[in-house]
Amino acid sequence: MEVGLKYQPLGSDDLYTVSLFDLEQSNLSSKDSNESFFRSVGEITSRGVEVEARLRPRDNLNVLASYTWMDVEYSKDYVGTVGVNNRGNTPNAVARNMAALWADYTLDGGPLAGLQIGAGARYFGKSWADAENTLRLPSYTLYDAMLGYDLSRVGLDGLGVRLNLNNLTDEKYVAACNSLNQCYYGEARNLMATLTYDF
Repeated sequence: MEVGLKYQPLGSDDLYTVSLFDLEQSNLSSKDSNESFFRSVGEITSRGVEVEARLRPRDNLNVLASYTWMDVEYSKDYVGTVGVNNRGNTPNAVARNMAALWADYTLDGGPLAGLQIGAGARYFGKSWADAENTLRLPSYTLYDAMLGYDLSRVGLDGLGVRLNLNNLTDEKYVAACNSLNQCYYGEARNLMATLTYDF
């Protein structure tokens, strides 16, 4: 089951959304921390709420804020080779809390008209490294930045260019684990260039 509500104030570009969900997924796979193969889990139950706000507090300024709270657990028995019943445990790499904030501003006057500047942050809460819930992975926050330019300002109608710098501070973090001895770092600082054309 999933229900949602959207609200847009009259005369405004702002948009607010709230979603509530209570879902069951079956025929999924997982593995214990000492296994090298996947097996059927049985069933996972996901409950939570998602809240998002898209705001335009002034001309040329956009703000996006979101928050997600989730309660995810194995809802049917799952007994692995170590004889552990994972019912009631949270699957690995699933955070209870996630949040994001982003803002961008476009200059519309002067020699830098058409330049877009953006910055934001992404938060990922604590998660488990294994299905047995024996080891916690710490939470982490990543910062991003963006520069864009509307090339129609120099006669190239429909064209735009954008540079995205992800993980601005080059934060080193563990993104997920398949087991207690198979963990993976998240992406290091990286730069991505994009060319777009609107027609």
